[in-house]
Amino acid sequence: MKPEKGQRGQALIEFAFIVMIMALLALGVVDFALAIQQGMLVQEAATAGALTASFDTYSASEPDLWQSAATTAGIGARGLSISTTSYCTCSAGGATIFCTNSCSGDRPQMYVQVTATSRFASLFPYNVLPSSFNLSSTVVMQVY
Repeated sequence: MKPEKGQRGQALIEFAFIVMIMALLALGVVDFALAIQQGMLVQEAATAGALTASFDTYSASEPDLWQSAATTAGIGARGLSISTTSYCTCSAGGATIFCTNSCSGDRPQMYVQVTATSRFASLFPYNVLPSSFNLSSTVVMQVY
């Protein structure tokens, strides 16, 4: 069966539209995957820093050690910043106290908190989505 006059041109135009839509969808999927990957790096950095600090009280008293572990784990995350803090409580979820205080005969429970933050910038501008946004993860662990 021979195509009627003008049908070949119509098929070419339809194909061009479909290819453009599929390319835009593929670029969106790639951008979304890169955002997820960077989010996972930020989460891994915060977890590695807190885990390093939670091993013992010596590690917990060396914030540079946590920051180093977090930065190493987050290699690849653009503009990664790490903030660290430690605090003590007498009971889980209790009020924060000085770590030198005593808790009715027991020693205070020490916690470390590591927050990792990174800025993700999309590869392509989208009209309905922001072109960049912050990714952040905070991990709190008890020191043993």
